[in-house]
Amino acid sequence: MKFKLIATCAAGIEALVGKELRDLGYETQVENGRVRFVGDEQDIIKTNLWLRTATALRSS
Repeated sequence: MKFKLIATCAAGIEALVGKELRDLGYETQVENGRVRFVGDEQDIIKTNLWLRTATALRSS
């Protein structure tokens, strides 16, 4: 099952979060204070382990 996911972050570092996600192989949509991407349960685990600039991960 795929989820619409949002990695939230501090204002101004959205591009860094987007780059981290692209480096992990995800297509991203960068917005103010958040980066949207699609993933399954394994992707949630992976991004929680490897994202360093995001402050939270949630489903939309």
